[in-house]
Amino acid sequence: MFDKCASDKKECTNRHCYCRCFGCALFAVALILIVGFVVQLIWNALIPGIFTLGTISYVQALGLLILARLLFGSMGHRHSYHGHRHGGWCGWTRKSTSECGDWKHYEDWWHEEGRESFKKYAAGKKENKDAPIL
Repeated sequence: MFDKCASDKKECTNRHCYCRCFGCALFAVALILIVGFVVQLIWNALIPGIFTLGTISYVQALGLLILARLLFGSMGHRHSYHGHRHGGWCGWTRKSTSECGDWKHYEDWWHEEGRESFKKYAAGKKENKDAPIL
Protein backbone atom coordinates (compact mmCIF):
# COMPACT_ATOMS: atom_id res chain seq x y z
CA MET A 1 0.00 0.00 0.00
CA PHE A 2 2.76 2.48 0.92
CA ASP A 3 5.64 2.07 -1.53
CA LYS A 4 7.36 5.30 -0.59
CA CYS A 5 6.93 7.90 2.12
CA ALA A 6 5.36 11.06 0.79
CA SER A 7 7.73 13.52 2.45
CA ASP A 8 11.21 12.12 1.91
CA LYS A 9 10.65 9.72 -1.03
CA LYS A 10 12.60 6.93 0.67
CA GLU A 11 11.58 3.33 0.73
CA CYS A 12 9.81 2.50 3.93
CA THR A 13 7.86 -0.23 5.61
CA ASN A 14 4.13 -0.02 6.16
CA ARG A 15 4.76 0.09 9.89
CA HIS A 16 6.95 3.18 9.54
CA CYS A 17 4.35 5.03 7.46
CA TYR A 18 1.51 4.09 9.80
CA CYS A 19 3.53 5.24 12.81
CA ARG A 20 4.33 8.50 11.07
CA CYS A 21 0.65 9.15 10.25
CA PHE A 22 -0.38 8.23 13.77
CA GLY A 23 2.26 10.58 15.19
CA CYS A 24 1.02 13.47 13.02
CA ALA A 25 -2.59 12.83 14.04
CA LEU A 26 -1.61 12.62 17.70
CA PHE A 27 0.31 15.90 17.40
CA ALA A 28 -2.70 17.61 15.77
CA VAL A 29 -5.05 16.45 18.53
CA ALA A 30 -2.61 17.56 21.24
CA LEU A 31 -2.26 20.96 19.57
CA ILE A 32 -6.04 21.43 19.45
CA LEU A 33 -6.35 20.49 23.13
CA ILE A 34 -3.58 22.91 24.12
CA VAL A 35 -5.05 25.76 22.05
CA GLY A 36 -8.45 25.13 23.69
CA PHE A 37 -6.84 25.44 27.11
CA VAL A 38 -5.09 28.68 26.10
CA VAL A 39 -8.37 30.15 24.77
CA GLN A 40 -10.08 29.27 28.06
CA LEU A 41 -7.31 30.93 30.09
CA ILE A 42 -7.30 34.10 28.00
CA TRP A 43 -11.10 34.38 27.99
CA ASN A 44 -11.38 33.85 31.73
CA ALA A 45 -8.59 36.33 32.42
CA LEU A 46 -9.85 39.14 30.18
CA ILE A 47 -13.50 38.97 29.15
CA PRO A 48 -15.24 38.86 32.59
CA GLY A 49 -13.36 41.98 33.70
CA ILE A 50 -13.81 43.92 30.45
CA PHE A 51 -17.37 43.02 29.42
CA THR A 52 -18.78 41.65 32.70
CA LEU A 53 -19.51 38.29 31.07
CA GLY A 54 -19.09 34.96 32.81
CA THR A 55 -16.17 32.57 32.62
CA ILE A 56 -16.20 29.62 30.22
CA SER A 57 -15.37 25.96 30.65
CA TYR A 58 -12.83 24.00 28.61
CA VAL A 59 -15.54 22.48 26.39
CA GLN A 60 -16.98 25.94 25.75
CA ALA A 61 -13.50 27.15 24.75
CA LEU A 62 -13.24 24.33 22.20
CA GLY A 63 -16.71 25.24 20.92
CA LEU A 64 -15.59 28.85 20.61
CA LEU A 65 -12.64 27.71 18.48
CA ILE A 66 -14.97 25.76 16.20
CA LEU A 67 -17.34 28.72 15.95
CA ALA A 68 -14.46 31.06 15.06
CA ARG A 69 -13.32 28.60 12.38
CA LEU A 70 -16.80 28.48 10.90
CA LEU A 71 -17.31 32.25 10.99
CA PHE A 72 -13.89 33.40 9.87
CA GLY A 73 -13.02 30.60 7.47
CA SER A 74 -9.39 30.03 6.71
CA MET A 75 -7.95 30.30 10.21
CA GLY A 76 -4.71 28.38 10.21
CA HIS A 77 -4.42 28.35 6.41
CA ARG A 78 -0.81 29.11 5.67
CA HIS A 79 0.22 31.09 2.63
CA SER A 80 3.77 30.14 1.82
CA TYR A 81 6.26 32.74 0.69
CA HIS A 82 9.68 31.54 -0.37
CA GLY A 83 11.22 34.74 -1.63
CA HIS A 84 9.12 34.91 -4.79
CA ARG A 85 5.52 35.18 -5.80
CA HIS A 86 3.87 31.90 -6.72
CA GLY A 87 2.51 32.04 -10.21
CA GLY A 88 4.70 35.02 -11.11
CA TRP A 89 3.47 38.57 -11.48
CA CYS A 90 0.36 37.56 -13.39
CA GLY A 91 -0.74 34.96 -10.84
CA TRP A 92 -0.20 37.40 -7.98
CA THR A 93 -2.36 40.11 -9.52
CA ARG A 94 -4.99 37.62 -10.73
CA LYS A 95 -4.71 38.80 -14.34
CA SER A 96 -4.92 36.46 -17.26
CA THR A 97 -1.58 35.71 -18.93
CA SER A 98 -2.67 37.53 -22.09
CA GLU A 99 -3.08 40.79 -20.11
CA CYS A 100 0.33 40.46 -18.46
CA GLY A 101 2.52 40.78 -21.53
CA ASP A 102 6.15 40.03 -20.76
CA TRP A 103 5.59 39.79 -17.01
CA LYS A 104 4.46 36.18 -17.47
CA HIS A 105 8.16 35.34 -17.96
CA TYR A 106 9.30 36.98 -14.73
CA GLU A 107 9.48 33.76 -12.69
CA ASP A 108 11.65 32.01 -15.30
CA TRP A 109 13.92 35.06 -15.63
CA TRP A 110 14.37 35.32 -11.88
CA HIS A 111 15.47 31.71 -11.56
CA GLU A 112 17.74 31.77 -14.63
CA GLU A 113 19.53 35.12 -14.31
CA GLY A 114 17.65 37.59 -12.13
CA ARG A 115 19.14 36.55 -8.82
CA GLU A 116 22.70 36.90 -10.12
CA SER A 117 21.88 40.26 -11.74
CA PHE A 118 20.52 41.54 -8.45
CA LYS A 119 23.62 40.38 -6.55
CA LYS A 120 25.87 42.24 -9.02
CA TYR A 121 23.69 45.35 -8.74
CA ALA A 122 23.74 45.26 -4.91
CA ALA A 123 27.53 44.75 -4.85
CA GLY A 124 27.94 47.79 -7.11
CA LYS A 125 25.78 49.88 -4.79
CA LYS A 126 27.85 48.83 -1.77
CA GLU A 127 31.06 49.91 -3.52
CA ASN A 128 29.57 53.27 -4.57
CA LYS A 129 28.09 54.42 -1.26
CA ASP A 130 28.45 58.11 -2.18
CA ALA A 131 26.63 57.75 -5.51
CA PRO A 132 22.98 58.85 -5.47
CA ILE A 133 20.43 56.05 -5.51
CA LEU A 134 17.93 56.47 -8.31
